[in-house]
Amino acid sequence: MAHFVLALLVITLACLTQSMVGVGCALLAMPALVPLPGLSVAAPVVGLFSLALGLLVLLMDQAQVDLRSAKWLIAGSLVGVPFGLLLLRVMPEPLMKVGLGTLLISYGIYSLSRARLPWSNSNLLALAFGFGSGVLGGAYNTNAPPLMIYGTLRRWPPAQFRATLQGVFAFANLAIAAGQRLSGLWTPEVLQLFAFSVPLTVAAVLNGRRILHELFGRLVYVLIIALGATMLLSGVAGF
Repeated sequence: MAHFVLALLVITLACLTQSMVGVGCALLAMPALVPLPGLSVAAPVVGLFSLALGLLVLLMDQAQVDLRSAKWLIAGSLVGVPFGLLLLRVMPEPLMKVGLGTLLISYGIYSLSRARLPWSNSNLLALAFGFGSGVLGGAYNTNAPPLMIYGTLRRWPPAQFRATLQGVFAFANLAIAAGQRLSGLWTPEVLQLFAFSVPLTVAAVLNGRRILHELFGRLVYVLIIALGATMLLSGVAGF
């Protein structure tokens, strides 16, 4: 019961973060949830509430979506998801933790550095970044980093950046959730945790949009690095 309550708290805070800064839901939830119910439960739960969150935010911001880029990112994501799901089923959990921890640390440092990447609007580049996003989404439910980097390449303004990513997340997370269902990952524990998280997710989105602040976003990236380091150490200890 204690783990269940803590898991709900993690989900609420992750959704609140996503609604404030545009990303962070799965990036925060995955490393925090894995030590509680385990990776086999954390991955499908995060997949389900990420889907619900993405659809809700997309409904609010659909007019801002860059459709031209979104379709290529979505196409790449849909191709990459099965490869990620395969990794989730065959790769040992300690190795997955090391991979996820490394990804989170790298992404957090990149975000804090505010690196200025060269501008690009290549469709092939969108396809490649979408594929990488799909692989990471299928394996870890952390499909945001490649999409965030691509968004910086396109120089999207903040509103378009957030809305376009949510559009891609919605389609990608639908494919991820369907793949997890077909892979037999939707256990009674997963569905129960998701059912309790739905009203908390909606409340987090509606309230988080009112308190967006840039400083909070930077603190989130610091937290992502810390969680990544914890996950990395946990994975190394498991070998």
